[in-house]
Amino acid sequence: VDTSNLNVNIPGTYSIYYDVQDAQGNQSITVVRSVIVSDNEPPVITLAGNSSITITLGTTFIDPGAAAFDNVDGTIPFSSFNISGNVDSNTINVYTLSYNVNDSSGNAATTVTRTVQVVNNNPPTIALIGDANVTVNQGETFADPGISATDDIDGDITASVTVGGDL
Repeated sequence: VDTSNLNVNIPGTYSIYYDVQDAQGNQSITVVRSVIVSDNEPPVITLAGNSSITITLGTTFIDPGAAAFDNVDGTIPFSSFNISGNVDSNTINVYTLSYNVNDSSGNAATTVTRTVQVVNNNPPTIALIGDANVTVNQGETFADPGISATDDIDGDITASVTVGGDL
């Protein structure tokens, strides 16, 4: 029995041939056994970067990606991944991205997830109405020309401004 072409480390179908000859030289009919070496081990996914990422509202989210390694296929490119979920960087929320990939034998990796939190780190802005430097004659009443204050989320917050200084 010659099994030299059988490689149990590489999936595929292998044939083993059995022959026999008796003492009188009579040859048997060859019998064939097919051995199927199957790949049942799924690839393993590793995220590039952190599994939890925080970005500032309005910035662009760039997915750091992931890598997968399979016992038969080796490295599986990120372009082969199935990614579900999306990130709206213009809306404050927590988003979940799910990554999966199959190897050439159809074995699915265990799904790996990444959370992306979009937060508002932008401070409100205050704008002076009129000039920054105002001259008032001694004894006259100061008439403040006013200010305006806005926030990316809260909108007009002028009424919330506190005033201090040498008044």
